[in-house]
Amino acid sequence: AKYLVEVCCVDVAVRDYKDNTVLHDIPFESRHEVVQYVARIPNIDTNTTNRDDENPLHAIYSLHEDHPALRLLDSGRYDVNAQDRDGNTLLHRVCGEASEGDSSGYKTLLQVYDADFTIKNNEGKTALECIRYHITESYTFEPFAT
Repeated sequence: AKYLVEVCCVDVAVRDYKDNTVLHDIPFESRHEVVQYVARIPNIDTNTTNRDDENPLHAIYSLHEDHPALRLLDSGRYDVNAQDRDGNTLLHRVCGEASEGDSSGYKTLLQVYDADFTIKNNEGKTALECIRYHITESYTFEPFAT
């Protein structure tokens, strides 16, 4: 990636027919250093949206739906609270995919990346209201517990 950008002068801001940039479609199986390098290129907009109003972080999470995708936030250039065309933030998506007992994704977003859990989507729901599993008496939802 570094060779293509620095030596061959490949324009990383070029968009495909779906209006995606290289960051929307970057293969997440790539080495973490490559993903971080591309995210740090000065002229790339990490919060640009495609035709679905997804920023690269939304798009990558949609493709992979795993918590390692959250590592992209480490570059400090992504807006963790950016909303897609449905008004969903990354926290809405992570909470919507959470299974019972699996709180690592949304806890990371809340505690490490300071995601705003009060943002409402176009249906008027906060991310916490999008959690698909039922809270039982044996499981208490405590987003700030360690």
